[in-house]
Amino acid sequence: VRFNDLFGAGVNDNFALIGKVEVGKVLCLTADACNERRQEIGLKNFYVSNTYPSKGCFEKNGNAFFGEGGSEEDMSLSPLPGLQKRLWCEVVVPTVPPAQAIAEPTPCLTEEECFSKIQELGFPILNTGVYPSKGCFYKENNAYFSDGTMEEMSKASLPGKQKRIWCDNGQ
Repeated sequence: VRFNDLFGAGVNDNFALIGKVEVGKVLCLTADACNERRQEIGLKNFYVSNTYPSKGCFEKNGNAFFGEGGSEEDMSLSPLPGLQKRLWCEVVVPTVPPAQAIAEPTPCLTEEECFSKIQELGFPILNTGVYPSKGCFYKENNAYFSDGTMEEMSKASLPGKQKRIWCDNGQ
């Protein structure tokens, strides 16, 4: 995602990726935005006029100025004449990670897989037998395994206080 796509015209292509946000420079399109930026960077005074030859937000001799009027193109001109320097507002946008496939949890399909997983989870014993719920599951502090079909042993929703034990990190 480019800043131009998010914010339209007036975007400078100076970006930096910091952690999980993108920081970019955009035009300060209003006197208020320019004054806020001036305060952020510690410039002394702020002046606004429609008679300045330079338009938009700029700095000169430690003071900030906003030249009213002109187009966004006028406000983005850089470099400026003489000692003037364009001031850019900053924008921080959280980055959007690429879409990741959401993996389905993997059921424990054998008594051995179930036993290995319950040891990892800290259950003391595995009760095996023919139970109405199939596959690897627990109820309170007890772990169970009952052989069944793939569909039965993959069912996420179990009755009452029973919870499915998944062999991957789906638990």
